Amino acid sequence: MGMGRNGRTNYFHFRFLPRLYKAFDALLRIQQLRRSFSMTTLLHVSLHIVLGLLTVVAPDEVYVRVGDLVVLHCPNIRMSNTKTPPSWTSFTPHERNLANEMNSTSPFLIHERSLVLLSASIDHQGNYSCSMGNHTFWSKLVVYSAVPNVTQKMARYTTTCYTQERCSLRCPISNSPGSIIPNMTRLGITWEKDGTSQFRETLSFRSVEEKDQGTFTCTRSYRYKDQIYNRTSTIALTVKPQEPLPNIEIISPHDGDVFEVDLGSVFVVNCTATIFPDFDEVYWIIDKSSVKTDSNLRVFSNFTMFTSNKKSHMTGLLIFKKVLKEDLSKDFTCKLESVAAPSSLVTVSLKQKRQKNPVFPIVIIVGVILGTALICAKFKMNIILCLRDRHCFHAKSVDAKPHDASLMCYKDESELALSEDDIKWLENVLVKDLGYKLCLHRNNSSGEEKPVLDSIEKSLAVILVPVVSNPGPDCSLVTKDCSLMDNSSTRFILIQTDTEKESKSSPKLKLHEAASLMGHLDQRIITWKGTHSKRQSSSFIKHLRYHLPPPQHNKQEQHITEV
Repeated sequence: MGMGRNGRTNYFHFRFLPRLYKAFDALLRIQQLRRSFSMTTLLHVSLHIVLGLLTVVAPDEVYVRVGDLVVLHCPNIRMSNTKTPPSWTSFTPHERNLANEMNSTSPFLIHERSLVLLSASIDHQGNYSCSMGNHTFWSKLVVYSAVPNVTQKMARYTTTCYTQERCSLRCPISNSPGSIIPNMTRLGITWEKDGTSQFRETLSFRSVEEKDQGTFTCTRSYRYKDQIYNRTSTIALTVKPQEPLPNIEIISPHDGDVFEVDLGSVFVVNCTATIFPDFDEVYWIIDKSSVKTDSNLRVFSNFTMFTSNKKSHMTGLLIFKKVLKEDLSKDFTCKLESVAAPSSLVTVSLKQKRQKNPVFPIVIIVGVILGTALICAKFKMNIILCLRDRHCFHAKSVDAKPHDASLMCYKDESELALSEDDIKWLENVLVKDLGYKLCLHRNNSSGEEKPVLDSIEKSLAVILVPVVSNPGPDCSLVTKDCSLMDNSSTRFILIQTDTEKESKSSPKLKLHEAASLMGHLDQRIITWKGTHSKRQSSSFIKHLRYHLPPPQHNKQEQHITEV
């Protein structure tokens, strides 16, 4: 299993003071030599030296427990004089040349390119440099105590295993002596967890479980001059549940799918499968040959990979630049080859789309038009009245007259003819409910035609009402001279009695006055059915409103004129 440091961050904890001393010393030497150089050359040399000395390098951090052994290595670089050993300097915190301190009591050993600290203490914590020619390399030594703390957690290695799998822990060898130090003997490795120790090179679990996770300590032991020195590392093992293997299969299309295409058009078939990345493959086959990925061909393939719900997917695209008739007789096979599952195949085919029948949309359009026409014809009256009420339509100004309508009576001897009370009710409905301005014709005993003709011309409509009593000479003027209705701009509306009820009660022929009027009024005839017609929602009121023009005035402007 691979290991990695947990939280190991390179800090720029760098001791600038020693380098500043060197920089000032260099500037003093430059001051002494400036008589021998020009100012330009002197400035160039000064900047080169100062910038070189003050360049900040992130030191390599090395963690060691108090009392443990640790080795710092100087990188191997190619130099003309390879026999020259590196110069080791410590800044803990003062600058010390460690080569000058090598004796029997020193805790340091220098061998070739390695600096060995036999027993680390807090005083040894700091920065160390090894210099070889013009090259300098830095290491930062961090010493932590045996008591758990933040630094110890930063020094910890981590590894992850999965349940019911084999798991092996190896003790880190970084910054350990190995076999490079003369007279130093490697004794072995001791593993410890929760007070239990084991002496072995590698700690292995045949089938690791969650109970096995925790923090392990491995100690490498060395003998040097009859003394035992240790190098201790901490490994945090995390055991996670075993991740289920994905179903390696072709998701789409399904075997036997048929795709409808238009001849001469571009068409793409996608074959998507779940895979193991880097091992599995999806590709298309036509006539037992793999489809090439050359985009210059009429039919070629392409591939894409993506991840969804933590599963890897691969899509093979079968691309037709132009679908030909010959493609309709072929089978196209998508194949998935996997290292974890048997190969799977899906075969699809193409068929030509049915030609759209233009007759069907035309039939629908004609049907909609006819249906709309029938509805409008059947409910024409309701539609017009609804629009008139909702939008408050009034008569056009070009047709404006002093009166909206005039009431004139003609004689009808049937029992259903309107009484005086019925006529007053009709007047109230027209004026108060519908907002019409009326002109009423009372008994004109003089028989003069001029007032009657004037009232007709000053009204948008004339309503002829059947009555039993003598209506006077007014209506006779209209019935005798029916050309008034044909030549006048006034609209004439005839109210007739219910002939069916009349024939049942007293079968008589229609009076000649009403009969003569009906021939000139065409469709503007309304049937009066007695008390049934006096309801506000009756057919009589609807037909009367329909044949009357819209009122010229608002309902508030109620007015009745008698002639």
